[in-house]
Amino acid sequence: MSWISAVVRPNQTFIASGSGFVPPCTVELNSSSSLVPTSVLMAPVALTDHSVMSTVPQSFPGGRASVRLRCGEDWSNTVTINEPRVWWVQGTCGNFTHAGGTIRVFGDALAALQAGAREPAAPDAAATAALESKADRALKEKDYSALAWAATELLKLGRAEDRVESRLRLEREGTAAIVLTALPGTTSQYHAEFVVPARTPPGDYNISYAEGSEDDWVPISFFESPSRPHVRQITVRELAAVPGVPAPYTIYVTFVCSICMRIVA
Repeated sequence: MSWISAVVRPNQTFIASGSGFVPPCTVELNSSSSLVPTSVLMAPVALTDHSVMSTVPQSFPGGRASVRLRCGEDWSNTVTINEPRVWWVQGTCGNFTHAGGTIRVFGDALAALQAGAREPAAPDAAATAALESKADRALKEKDYSALAWAATELLKLGRAEDRVESRLRLEREGTAAIVLTALPGTTSQYHAEFVVPARTPPGDYNISYAEGSEDDWVPISFFESPSRPHVRQITVRELAAVPGVPAPYTIYVTFVCSICMRIVA
């Protein structure tokens, strides 16, 4: 295979191109998730000598997966789909940010699951029954603290499939890695926004991205200019105190943006 369409979600159809697709052909799809390992074999929806179309089953896990074809006795090369691809990283001011500032990531496949991509899995029946029993008993005994706890746990079960967090990792030699979680409501297939912790030391940080709870990090390399075609770092600048302005107000100055001079709380 020389090319495959992406991003492909459950119940969507992808197209792969190449050569030598001689029937009979079978499509093998493997989930890359160690939490929900899944492998399926599918018959193509359409097949020619140079292309194949196949539909991802509705029950197949979202997120990163690998695809390969078997035509006759021969297997094709393996191609990864749904892997996060970062096109651009934007700090508070260009490729600079600061402690308490933001980092925005733009690309494709930045979220493992899209809203409506597939129906959430039904909560575990045994766990649900046990919690409902505890809630009934707490209500009868007027133990409202226990009732609130049981209700909260039941809500967690119902939201289990929605807890997919995009993360950004900042690494600098000689210091522990800093892992950021995307701000709620900012993550989509194409965008995620992060806040740099207030006590982050200044310096140049290598950055990598993960689309979910697993430690499956993708190093970031993006085009900034012809002189810097493969940027893999973001710079955290130090905030200088503003004379006459009480803490915690500070001023951030960057040499890249001549007008990026502002008061930051």
